[in-house]
Amino acid sequence: MRRYGPLRAAAVAVAEPPQPIQPTEASAPTLTVLPDPPAPDQNSKIENRKSGIKKLNLGGINKKKEEGKTTYPVLPDLEGKAAELAARIAERSDQFDALKSALETDKAELARIHVRPWYLTHFHRKTDVPSSVLVNWSRVENQNSKIENLTGAVRVTVKEQYYAFPTEEPFIPVLGNERVSKYFRQSFALKIDGDKLPSDKAGDLVEELQALFARHNCSEALESTECIVPVENFKALRFAELTVEESLALENLGDKGLTQCSVSTKNVRK
Repeated sequence: MRRYGPLRAAAVAVAEPPQPIQPTEASAPTLTVLPDPPAPDQNSKIENRKSGIKKLNLGGINKKKEEGKTTYPVLPDLEGKAAELAARIAERSDQFDALKSALETDKAELARIHVRPWYLTHFHRKTDVPSSVLVNWSRVENQNSKIENLTGAVRVTVKEQYYAFPTEEPFIPVLGNERVSKYFRQSFALKIDGDKLPSDKAGDLVEELQALFARHNCSEALESTECIVPVENFKALRFAELTVEESLALENLGDKGLTQCSVSTKNVRK
C-alpha cells in the first residue's frame, strides 16, 4: 500500500524548477468590480450600537412621533346627505365660535365693570362678605304669537383667586414701598409647586437644590418661574385695612385687574 507522505510531496514541489513567465502583448487594463459587502444583520447592528455612543435606556418612555402630513380617504357620498350635514356643522361651528367670543366679552364686562367695583365698595369694612352676587334679568319674548315675560338671574362670583404680576412695581404707587410686602408675596415654581413648600423652609430648600445641581455641573437643567401674588388672607385684609380708593386702584392694574371673577347661569336661585 502506497502511503501519502506530506514531506515527500513538499520535496518534489521544491525540486521542480519554476516556470518562466512568458511576455504577452500589452493590453488595456481591466477594472475589477468587487462585490458589495453583505449587509449586517440585526444582531450586528445591535453590537455596533453597543460599541458606539452610550445612551440611557428610554425603552419604557413613550417617544414623540415625528409629525408628518397625513392624508385621509374621502367618504363616498352619492346622495349628498353627508355633505349637507358637514356644511351645517361647519356653519354652526363658526356661529358658535362667534357667539362664544361675544359671550366671554359680555361676562368680562359684567364682572369687571359693574360687579367688582360695587362689591369692593359695598362690603368695605365688613367681615361677613359673601362670595357671589346675583344680577337679575328679564326680557320679553314673542313665542307662537304669545308675549311672555321671562325672568332669571346670573351669578357673579368674586373669587379669592388673583391674576399674577411679574414684579411688585405696579403695586408700589398704590400702597407704597413699606406696605407692599404686607399684602403681596413672591410665588415661584422649580418644576415643583413652590406654593406648597413651607414658607419658613423654602429658602433653604431652594439653596440646597441649587447647590446640588451645581455640584453635579448641571445648573442649566434647573428652571424656575416666579411672580407676585397677594398673601393668603388678602381678601380679609383689604376689606379691613385698605381704603376703598386703594382697593379699587388695585383692580385697575394690568389688563384684567387683580381679582378673578366668574359668571354662571346654571343652578342659580333668585
